[in-house]
Amino acid sequence: MKRHTVFFLFICALSAVAFSQAVVPASTPVSAHLPSLHTAEVYGGFQWESFDFSNFLGLPGTVAPRQSFFGFHTSSNFTFYRWLGAEGDFSRDSKSYKNFAVAGDKLGLSSLTIMGGPRISYNIGHLSQYAHVLLGLYRLNTTYTDPTAGTGSSAANAFGFAIGGGTTFRLSRRFGVATAADFIRPSKSGVPLNNIRVSFGPVFYFGGSKPEVARYTPAPAPVRPAPVRVKAPPAERRCIQILIDSKGNETCMRYADQR
Repeated sequence: MKRHTVFFLFICALSAVAFSQAVVPASTPVSAHLPSLHTAEVYGGFQWESFDFSNFLGLPGTVAPRQSFFGFHTSSNFTFYRWLGAEGDFSRDSKSYKNFAVAGDKLGLSSLTIMGGPRISYNIGHLSQYAHVLLGLYRLNTTYTDPTAGTGSSAANAFGFAIGGGTTFRLSRRFGVATAADFIRPSKSGVPLNNIRVSFGPVFYFGGSKPEVARYTPAPAPVRPAPVRVKAPPAERRCIQILIDSKGNETCMRYADQR
């Protein structure tokens, strides 16, 4: 259990690091952080689930360690208000065992989830982070084949919830890739099962306007005022010949610049 929990936390931390690396300049409009309105997306991919085998059998974890189930996971989301959307989720995975109890027998287990709930998203350019809480059906099918008694099967339905999220990277307007991780907790006869699932696959987008991509816009250069030219005052002319009349008034008769 501890090893699988660490792996689940590692996937969440990896998504958080990718999210923190997407830096948006201050000049980017706020609308670039939000998904396009009325956008639908459909996701489908390969799924790995860590199944709580010990609680399923009612045995200690050392006797019945956690088991790895493999299958597929698909979901659809409709964003109807900026960061808020409605999500539907479906997944199925399975595993089979030979010589489980006696030689020649076969045990087959498969889990199926049908859930729905709200999704909160935050976009930075092509990168999108989301978190969700899903509620719904968790169905566990069991098939056992005994070499002498034949084959028998049973199915158990339980209410379950999933808490998790994921990261999507938009490669084009209609296509991208995504990864998701969830903690799933259903109950079997009142005994909770602590399961973890991780999936990866393509995502397709429908509707909505063309998404805005954050681009760096340099700040405008400061406007410098045009220089003001000031004319220098004319040079003072030097008088070299002065005429003084009888009243003592001086009159220049010749300047130095005159020829």
